[in-house]
Amino acid sequence: MALYDIFISQEHPPAIRRLMVWLNRSIVSFLRSQLRDTDRRRPLKILEVGPGKGYFHRACAEDGNIEYFALDRNPNILNLLGDIPETNKFYGEVPELPTIPIKFDVIYAAFVLEHLLGGGESQFAFMSWAKKHVAEGGIIAFQVPDAEKLGMEFWNIDYTHTFPTTKRSVAHALYDNQIYDVDVYEVNGLLTHPFFTNRWITLLLRTFFCPYQYKVMQWLAYYLFGKPSWRQGDIFFSAYGLCKEPNLFVVGRVPSQNLPAAHEN
Repeated sequence: MALYDIFISQEHPPAIRRLMVWLNRSIVSFLRSQLRDTDRRRPLKILEVGPGKGYFHRACAEDGNIEYFALDRNPNILNLLGDIPETNKFYGEVPELPTIPIKFDVIYAAFVLEHLLGGGESQFAFMSWAKKHVAEGGIIAFQVPDAEKLGMEFWNIDYTHTFPTTKRSVAHALYDNQIYDVDVYEVNGLLTHPFFTNRWITLLLRTFFCPYQYKVMQWLAYYLFGKPSWRQGDIFFSAYGLCKEPNLFVVGRVPSQNLPAAHEN
């Protein structure tokens, strides 16, 4: 898709790249904390679905005790992950997801579910596929927009959004796959993520950005400088996405009695 080719070709400034890697280090630590019965001394096998610009991949590489795998429908995105073996890269999308002869400790997807075609059936199919590929005691974790809080903004954020993701809709797709141990966390944008290591920074940012309204800023920019709000990379909308956009972090724990032994090859 041309839009996502443009997305991956536009590199963030160095300060934003460092921030994003730092954030994803916190997410890696959080995912580790959710693995209740896994031996933490051995390397974890983590599959990321939709690696985007590769920030989660970099955080996994810095961890030093993770074997990282990636799945995407866009080969250009997978090619950005040049330092991982080709055998760790997989191509596919719902409903034609690949069968992978590996059991993962974690399958993680950030902002993927809301793009799947086919509505609820695709969510079910994705969860079913993920469950088959998670090892005993492993987890399936997602970040998604909170469509209930976003309202019409959910459709404005990205024209490829197809399925309104809410606490109930994502959790029920897990329940329908007999995954009942589910936690859902509310997170407001990336900068105010509760997995940030410094909660004082989180509080400060939430307080500072509370009155921020990107539509007001866009209107002023258009009135003063003639810059329309629908242009890609609009800085006022980007600030909203980083600081205020309401998202959800969903963790489902696969029941170990329904799975074969971990790390079959």
